[in-house]
Amino acid sequence: MTSSEFDAHKNNFNLLRFFAAIQVFISHYVWHFQINFDGINEILYKYFSSFSGVPIFFFISGFLIYKSYEKLKIKNYKEKIKIFFYNRFLRIYPGLIVCFIISFFILSASGYLEINNINFQNLIMWIISQITIFQFYNPFWLREYGVGVLNGSLWTIPVEMQFYFLIPLIYLLSKKLNLFIIILTIFILLNIILPGDRTNIINKIYHITFLPHIYIFLFGCLLASNKNILKNILKLNLFLAIFIHLIFSQFTSLIIINQMLLFIIVIKIGFMNFKNINKFFNKHDLSYGIYLYHMPIINFILYKNIITADFYVILIFLLIISFCSWNFIEKSFLRKKKYLKNKLIVC
Repeated sequence: MTSSEFDAHKNNFNLLRFFAAIQVFISHYVWHFQINFDGINEILYKYFSSFSGVPIFFFISGFLIYKSYEKLKIKNYKEKIKIFFYNRFLRIYPGLIVCFIISFFILSASGYLEINNINFQNLIMWIISQITIFQFYNPFWLREYGVGVLNGSLWTIPVEMQFYFLIPLIYLLSKKLNLFIIILTIFILLNIILPGDRTNIINKIYHITFLPHIYIFLFGCLLASNKNILKNILKLNLFLAIFIHLIFSQFTSLIIINQMLLFIIVIKIGFMNFKNINKFFNKHDLSYGIYLYHMPIINFILYKNIITADFYVILIFLLIISFCSWNFIEKSFLRKKKYLKNKLIVC
């Protein structure tokens, strides 16, 4: 497998991230608007839900971020780290900050802040948390707005940032395949043993650390670092993987196995030939915008009790906002990324 196959413009990862973002949006829409399905629709939605968007994001992130770091052929370690995080900042924060500004404007326009007479110091503390790495912080005075948190999807931002801080160590460990697989196995076992619920503060804090999610990121890194393993997985039959995934998705106790099957499906589709479809998605990466904006929109509709809000109208509006976010914000800052020998060094 040649290095060109890992080019962001010669795979389907943008398409897959788009699907993952749509899956997260639909799941949140169904949950918060209390949509019920019957019969075949219930079965189809249950299987659709097994293609969970957040794990797909973490897995693809592990694969691409590892390749990004690997491409940095810089002997000066400090310079390498500096460029890596500079590029990561440009990918995450411009879109995030603009989204928060728009979300705050929507919150203000709803009249919620005036009604609740928010303390200025508490407001500033919350704003700082939302534009740094503490997006999981949610003050009590927001609990009556929409679902109770302005943008609950952003808990993944600090987790993703923890992955970035770990990538230099992960890169070194990946050079020792057996050790790397042992570490991956340990984290998988920990995820099985430790409780997954978030009923108390300790479990909630644990959930926003890298610990319960790192095995997903590591699996992506493993495939990015070892071409032989990747080649063997790409030889597997896609339809057989989907069929087995369908069977295992019926058993919640086998979620780890089911997720691994999902990642095999993702990487298989990631390197299939979808030239015509990819022409659009390679130019317009809407996934981040969809992920950022869907909950502020849902929250506003819920708070204002707009019962006439149609799913397809919301979806179209969300796609338009995401298109604008990509073309006017995200892409503009991505052009400022550091380059190496006239080639972009971060995906």
